[in-house]
Amino acid sequence: MNRTNCGYPLLFPRQNWRHYALRSLQFAVALYLLAFFLFPVGFLFLKALQNPDGTMGWGIIALLFANPVSWESLQNSLIVATGAACLAGSLALAAAALFWKSDIRPSPFMELCGFLPLFMPAFVLASSLDIIVGGHGGLPAMLQNLLGISRANASLLSLTLIEALHYFPFILIALHLSTRASSPQAHAMARLGTSWRRLIRQVFVPLALPGLAFAMALTFLKVIDDLATPLALGITNMLAPQAYHRIAVYGAQDPLAALIAAILFITSGLAWFASLGFIRQNVNLFPVTFNDNRPPPTSASMRGRFFITFLGVVYLGCYAGLILSSLAGVWSHTPLPETYVLTHYLKAFRFEMSSLYNTLIYCGFAALIDILVALPLAHAIAKAPPHWKQRLGWLVAGTLCIPGVTLGIAYLALFRDIQLPLSNLPLDATGLLLTLAFSIRGLPFALHICSLALNSVPASYIEAARTLGCAPAKIVSRIVFPMLRFGLLLAFTLCFSLAAVDLSLAALLVPNENNAPLAYSIYLHIQSPSGMNVGSALAIISFALLALILFGIIHRLHRRQGSHRTLSPPLFPTHRTTGFAHESSHH
Repeated sequence: MNRTNCGYPLLFPRQNWRHYALRSLQFAVALYLLAFFLFPVGFLFLKALQNPDGTMGWGIIALLFANPVSWESLQNSLIVATGAACLAGSLALAAAALFWKSDIRPSPFMELCGFLPLFMPAFVLASSLDIIVGGHGGLPAMLQNLLGISRANASLLSLTLIEALHYFPFILIALHLSTRASSPQAHAMARLGTSWRRLIRQVFVPLALPGLAFAMALTFLKVIDDLATPLALGITNMLAPQAYHRIAVYGAQDPLAALIAAILFITSGLAWFASLGFIRQNVNLFPVTFNDNRPPPTSASMRGRFFITFLGVVYLGCYAGLILSSLAGVWSHTPLPETYVLTHYLKAFRFEMSSLYNTLIYCGFAALIDILVALPLAHAIAKAPPHWKQRLGWLVAGTLCIPGVTLGIAYLALFRDIQLPLSNLPLDATGLLLTLAFSIRGLPFALHICSLALNSVPASYIEAARTLGCAPAKIVSRIVFPMLRFGLLLAFTLCFSLAAVDLSLAALLVPNENNAPLAYSIYLHIQSPSGMNVGSALAIISFALLALILFGIIHRLHRRQGSHRTLSPPLFPTHRTTGFAHESSHH
């Protein structure tokens, strides 16, 4: 019998036609990645090195950085992304230490809410805070008057604070999930006389560093790729807004836009792979447990629960402006609306449901492509030799560093002059490019979950079925697929949600406003004074749909409790840590 070190046996014999069909499918996956990832990015770099006269050289780089705005944009992007990641990381590290010392375990729903920043755009928070402070640009104006700084510095500081506030829950939950398993042992050692200061310094911080590095790196990538939030605050001297501006003015063939997009890709890649050096153990994405055997509440745990309540109130207050705007009837110069109506929700349901339909089409097909690509790719990685398996896993994880602006400009530059067969429409005039770009961005997450789902299939079940003479097709339909079903559903939901909030790709690749997805429609409405209320109602509706999805996931996890293994995947399986003893295992 064929066995592998991943525990997932080969379903089909080597000389079976099904084996060759699987190899053909894996070859098609390789062609897909080559055509829609490697070729566009490679063409973008060639375009970035093209001089204005059409020759290849380094003159275009000198031309770009001869402009002081380019240097300023690069510096501002690095300052805002680094500042937001460091500020959110520092605050989350202190809060996670409080959770660890208190030995409190937030509910599964609260843990999943920590991942909400990945599933909602930051510009919604910026718009809500602007409403609370007092209109468009109110937050930078308030900081300018309060700190006595220039308007430009106040805008950058506002953007940094908004991004840090937005991604703080994600970093906090990543740290909490990375360290909570050792909290009971820490309490046992504290009762034996070990000081908490020493425990936090020698135990908590080493355990928290992998999760902190991963979450801060992902925050940096999200912030530097953010296009909507800087534009919502009126900030244009950053890399992503500069690339978008040049595409809007000079078209997709502009070499300076391609060079800015390439710089974004290089900067994100360096930050991402630098963070991988800090990851020394498993970093769990969805380690949700339902163990209710908790110790009796103490004064420390009560402080932790009070802190959780305080965070909930703070974030509810941050989004209160959006809620009030969606319900406001007459609201002129008063702190609260003078009248409350539901007409904005009625308008949203009556006139803006086409954007929801567009989202279902774009993101649904993108998530389906991700699953169809991730399953054979995960199978190929699982069957690869050990040294290739780790390299391929890290390579695919590295695709997380692709900014949406870079991918969108690469698609526009490469596929602009290609027409669809049996049609006179160019490829960039359809939503196909947007769907393909969404699928590339969601592929690392789909691959990660599909790999875990495949590894969760017990090898003994399949070997026993083959020993009894069961056909491979029946093994797949009766054994493998039922065990993969929940993992595939989770991968589809995750990829769909990530694509639904990707505004950078939507702003560059959407054919027209009538075919815009929901997130882009929300952005257009909120940016318009006359459509602010309807845009707020659309945002609340999208949040409600996301909450329903989260409740569905939690309900499904509860049903799987006790009868199935909880899906708790390590993102980078390089070292394993159990309690206070570090045990290395090289794959």
